[in-house]
Amino acid sequence: MIDVKQYIKNQVIALDIMVNAATGGSPYMTLSERAWAHQWRKTIAVLDWLFGADHCKYSTEGDESQYEVIK
Repeated sequence: MIDVKQYIKNQVIALDIMVNAATGGSPYMTLSERAWAHQWRKTIAVLDWLFGADHCKYSTEGDESQYEVIK
């Protein structure tokens, strides 16, 4: 059975990556990863406020395992 919460999370991540690519970023990065890579302080502050302390910093770690695929 499909885990609805995980499905929604996967869709949000896909949208995040699409928006990042559409604005000139890598199609393999989220906005959080891009903000951290470029040290966009204001963007980092907003994203960390929305998703928790050091979200952007930790978004660059463990890319292979952080996105669980629904089977």
